[in-house]
Amino acid sequence: MAKVNQVWKELNAKMTAKRTRNPSGRNKNQKGTASELIVQRLTAEPDNKQTFRPVQPREFVEFEYDELTLDNLKQACATHFGLPVKTCDILVSNKGPSCKNINQIPHRKDKKEWVPEKPVTVFIDQEKFASGAFRDAYKGMPEGGASQKKWVIKNIMRKPGPQL
Repeated sequence: MAKVNQVWKELNAKMTAKRTRNPSGRNKNQKGTASELIVQRLTAEPDNKQTFRPVQPREFVEFEYDELTLDNLKQACATHFGLPVKTCDILVSNKGPSCKNINQIPHRKDKKEWVPEKPVTVFIDQEKFASGAFRDAYKGMPEGGASQKKWVIKNIMRKPGPQL
């Protein structure tokens, strides 16, 4: 019984340490920004369907490098899992192939680029071309500019129509 209590106390201490640690994982005096990657270890050899199966669930891996490169990603994974860097690889999908360029990594969240807002004048048709229970849709055309594509402008009604 004492051993069970000791195990629970150790687990409780680990969970408390996780909750109370610095969210960035660094001291305030350290340079650079720490971030985390979501990584999943796969089998070293594909199965009969040429698919690399997961070995364990996804994990957060701390990424302490200033530049996002394949070598830095492999180094962060090797450090986290305690493996040689040569054994770490980054696959495009669970069927391969290996990434040769950082832009080949799918579902990267750092790819998003935010464009500053610019005011746009839009000419809106008076007649609606579609209507639903909560919105009316109108055709619109932006004023001038190189893009002369038609837009759909939706007017969301604050009070829905009568309920059946």
